[in-house]
Amino acid sequence: MLFSLVPALCYALASTAVAIMYPAFMCFKAIKSGKDTRKWLEYWIVYSLYSVLEWAVVDNLVSSSWLVCISKLLFVGWLVFYAGSTYVYQTWLEKQLVQHEKAIDHALEKAGDFLAAKFVELKTHGMEFVTKHAGTFFQMLTANGGAEANPKAAAKPEGKVPAKAE
Repeated sequence: MLFSLVPALCYALASTAVAIMYPAFMCFKAIKSGKDTRKWLEYWIVYSLYSVLEWAVVDNLVSSSWLVCISKLLFVGWLVFYAGSTYVYQTWLEKQLVQHEKAIDHALEKAGDFLAAKFVELKTHGMEFVTKHAGTFFQMLTANGGAEANPKAAAKPEGKVPAKAE
């Protein structure tokens, strides 16, 4: 069992070092020197797209075999060390983002408005819901979940909520 975890751990460490830690440190150096900032911004944009595709396609549709893991690591290595992110960004991604920028901005604005409304709804009605139902919830927990510790709770029929003590 432990032997089968070693390759997965090695892949996780290597991919994290190549895909995240090294580029993050290079961003630090780029900011400090004022050079190569565009290169690293392009990398993070392409890596974000790669991460979404990796999650949507590879992690959900394709099994994580060694071939898949090595292929992902090689692709991220190409993005980082061989200016692959610059190539992908300048030849394809930038054109797509420019072409769909207004639609993306509109979708983000709608999503922001939706989330803001949900937070306001939760803020105004959340405490009302909790205070209204908290007593019943805790009674159910103690009545059913504490049956072993409480012999009286064990004698009550299952699924029944005890009457509220007033």
